[in-house]
Amino acid sequence: MGKSTFSNEMLVRTWTKVAAKGGTRRNVIVEIMESIKQDHTDKLAYSRMYNNITQRVKLLKKRNEEVGGNLVFVDLKPGRRGASVDSLELERLASIMGNN
Repeated sequence: MGKSTFSNEMLVRTWTKVAAKGGTRRNVIVEIMESIKQDHTDKLAYSRMYNNITQRVKLLKKRNEEVGGNLVFVDLKPGRRGASVDSLELERLASIMGNN
């Protein structure tokens, strides 16, 4: 387990800063890990932080919808894996499922 965690404010500030620079989710994770003094090269720690950030963003988005807030997570630049799924791939997958 990590010895420290991050606040919602830290997440939102880091997300906004990284988005303004055209960064990816990986950049958000690395920056948060460095700020709380965790080793981002440790694969297990990185994986846990990735999951923590993903769940926290989902939770904040859901809570924002429930209260009718105006919190919006700006889209980040897709990382290597996200960028590998383009619109043609999505159309092909949709046709397999019969969604076209």
